[in-house]
Amino acid sequence: MGKSGWIGFTCAVAGVVSSSVTALAGVSHAAEPGLQVVSDATTYEQSAGGRSVVEDFTAAEHFPLLGCRLDAGTREQGLQEGDIVPGVVFSTHCSDPENFEFNIDAGSFQGGYLDGFHHGERTDRRALRVSFTEPVRAFGFDTNAHMGKAFKVRVLHTDGEVEVIDGLQVTAGYLGEQFYGFVSDTADIARVRIAGRGDSTFGFALDDFRFTPAG
Repeated sequence: MGKSGWIGFTCAVAGVVSSSVTALAGVSHAAEPGLQVVSDATTYEQSAGGRSVVEDFTAAEHFPLLGCRLDAGTREQGLQEGDIVPGVVFSTHCSDPENFEFNIDAGSFQGGYLDGFHHGERTDRRALRVSFTEPVRAFGFDTNAHMGKAFKVRVLHTDGEVEVIDGLQVTAGYLGEQFYGFVSDTADIARVRIAGRGDSTFGFALDDFRFTPAG
């Protein structure tokens, strides 16, 4: 965490960057115009309402995922029915998936976690794409230094509006964890793109991805 527990980031809407805003750790803060960014799971649950669905990416590694897509129907690398929760699809752009561009890895979080190796791709291409079967009100996840020193989140709302939150700082070490959550005023989050910055191996890394459906 930065000095006095503050986390800094910038928010852009439809490509127009707003002024820098900050959020106090453990307390939600609005990222103009609509999303709240929260830094602990308890605050997330209180802000999101409803009941969250949590994907923990199983208790072990499953890699590489050659289809570069992970959902409840994925049957690669030993994944079976019931291993991945329904309602969400994870994917990334792959040029050579055998080189671990998309994986359920193990060793840095409890059990499995989701990551993707750069493997020669530009940093901004090795990003995680998340699509929801039905729009959700909120999402969040644990991350650590494998994400890099910071990361960017791009959120597509059902009305076509795009919010980009940049400069989200990662302070947890390679064996630590820290939480980020993103909460909308209504269930209008359709897709998300998450891109890490500053790690030479991974384009993204996260665990315990949670989302809160409508109602």
